[in-house]
Amino acid sequence: MSAILANPNGAHRTVSDFTEGVDDAGNEIIYGNQEVESWQAGAAVAKGEAVMLIAPTTTAPPTITPMTAAVTGGDSWRFAGIALEAGAAGDQVRVCTRGICLVLHDASDDPAAYDLVAAPATTTGRVDVVTALADNGVYVGYYLGGTLAGVTDTALAFIDPALVVRFEAGA
Repeated sequence: MSAILANPNGAHRTVSDFTEGVDDAGNEIIYGNQEVESWQAGAAVAKGEAVMLIAPTTTAPPTITPMTAAVTGGDSWRFAGIALEAGAAGDQVRVCTRGICLVLHDASDDPAAYDLVAAPATTTGRVDVVTALADNGVYVGYYLGGTLAGVTDTALAFIDPALVVRFEAGA
């Protein structure tokens, strides 16, 4: 586990809207104790994407790659976190494994505070917005606000692997 030294909660910055997760200059605000790990990317990863862990092989170490809907449906426990930066295959990428971070969501979604963050079920790497529990839904956190003004498909969310839950109706 590693930690980030940060300007806590945006102190000493001009912040017009804390729900956006950035100060007025566009710099991200690190809230609280964000837990971050560094992983080698096995494929291109975009900032804000949900990533999953890929098991090592005899010739390659463990890597991360954007999480797919097929994995969400079958192996939801492979969710590793949210990429804090973009990277190409082979790059080291910082991943938020727990804490508040900016996530990419599907373009058709319109999150609001306390909606659930669902593991990708539609678009690879992009989390979904859920307002009510659904049968076989996989939830990895909750939103802290809506889509950021002027930033395509990005929202502030709290992510926690302990919250990775597959909900089954009637179970």
